[in-house]
Amino acid sequence: MTILTSTKGQTGLPRYFAAAFDVAQRLGRGRLDFCLPDGRRFRIEGKLAGPAAEITVRNPDVFARMIRDGDLGFCEAYLDEWWTTPDLQGFLDLIQMPDNNV
Repeated sequence: MTILTSTKGQTGLPRYFAAAFDVAQRLGRGRLDFCLPDGRRFRIEGKLAGPAAEITVRNPDVFARMIRDGDLGFCEAYLDEWWTTPDLQGFLDLIQMPDNNV
């Protein structure tokens, strides 16, 4: 499986995914994988060790919703099953770590 670490040169990405990926690059600790509906996997790794988390995108409009509605929209998108994760607590732990500004 190919793991991508940049959106540069990638076509057919969900709307606003590149912007969301750029924001997530602020991750200072741990690892975050985005699994897109077309099978591409993008990874961000912080400089420091920490928890690993994964987001599986089911509805590519999730990033537009996040841009439009912020954290609440992202949370509502989870409840609407637009995205999922194998470990919600692990994802929350990752984004709430002190060194992470995601």
